[in-house]
Amino acid sequence: MMQVTVKFGAGNSCTKDLPEGTTIGDIAANAAIRGYLGFGENVQFYLHSQAMPNHVVLHNGDVVSVQQAASEKGS
Repeated sequence: MMQVTVKFGAGNSCTKDLPEGTTIGDIAANAAIRGYLGFGENVQFYLHSQAMPNHVVLHNGDVVSVQQAASEKGS
């Protein structure tokens, strides 16, 4: 097991015990984390201040920041 902290918004965070090999995609699909922090589908995940794709494997002590993705305007 490893501990990963997920942050969303001002002061909203949770630290979870997760299995080794957990990815950004696993965090994105975790309904408990999404519900607790209150983020929806249109978000981007950051690790070390860089946007991360879903296949990136997390490590013990990582802090993942979740930010609302920019919305696109139709033409």
